[in-house]
Amino acid sequence: MNIRKAFLHHIEQSLNTIDAVDLTEHYSDIEPIVQSILNEIFSGKNKRACLIPPDNRLLSAIVEGIENDIVEIQNSSVTISAERLLRKEKDAQELYGSITQIPKGSLFHLLVEDDGKTYFIITKTDHDKFLDERELLTRRGIPLNKKTYKSFFCEIVDNQLINAFIYDPSGRSARYWWEGYLDVQLCNSDAKNTEKVLTHLIDKIIFSVKVKSPDDYRVLRDNTIYYFRSHEEFNLSEYLQHVWEHYTPILEGLSLDRCKDKVNKMSENKNFDTSFSIIPASINRRVKRNIPTTVQRNYPIGSVDLNRNHSSDVLV
Repeated sequence: MNIRKAFLHHIEQSLNTIDAVDLTEHYSDIEPIVQSILNEIFSGKNKRACLIPPDNRLLSAIVEGIENDIVEIQNSSVTISAERLLRKEKDAQELYGSITQIPKGSLFHLLVEDDGKTYFIITKTDHDKFLDERELLTRRGIPLNKKTYKSFFCEIVDNQLINAFIYDPSGRSARYWWEGYLDVQLCNSDAKNTEKVLTHLIDKIIFSVKVKSPDDYRVLRDNTIYYFRSHEEFNLSEYLQHVWEHYTPILEGLSLDRCKDKVNKMSENKNFDTSFSIIPASINRRVKRNIPTTVQRNYPIGSVDLNRNHSSDVLV
């Protein structure tokens, strides 16, 4: 992966400040962080497809500016972008200040080449506290691990921006980020994603287990529905850990590797997203519990009355 161009601004909405960083002097220090973010974006599973409206000139103007040979034009285009994000963050802080605080962060604009393709990426990484081991002072900066960030990335083909996605490891896509700042539209609604992903998981992946082991099918099916009913956000990575990674099959020797692989590859399916808010009204399946029921049977005189136990699937 080759990073052709990189620009960095520190943004702090609480102080209304933007600081440009000259990466010609500090790029070697920041490169590992940039590479780790890029690796997670390209290999990550929790993304949402988005559409760039025809009247959106922001993103194409940034790319045109970055690709210009004049350094001043390059810097101007990314500065305008950073100023726009600062305004949108301040607007969002005024609306939601009682429940959240948008932290200081680092905004990257990147042009990247990978496997013969060119990508444009914008990512904002939140700053966090860390302890300076030499001076033993608490400072703030970009964390090397457990980074919290929001990203936009797309492919550039013949000067056109295509195959656009927003990416957030947390599974939440802040509205001020994609609608306010980037001015893009989500391709799939949360309601549609909820219905399509749950249906795909049960009918296309978990159902294949039923022939070999009905008991494992039932448990995996119900655990998947429980996940949807007990979480506000769907996050494919988290779902894999929650339902599949530590599951021990009831049927001894049953392999679930193919199913796990199919779940992993869901991020390549363009019919739905793998990161979205779960809409309870769109959960179109119900849990089946195998509940024993006791049925009283009467037998002729001279025989012993017996209680016969039966079991049946009950929707709850």
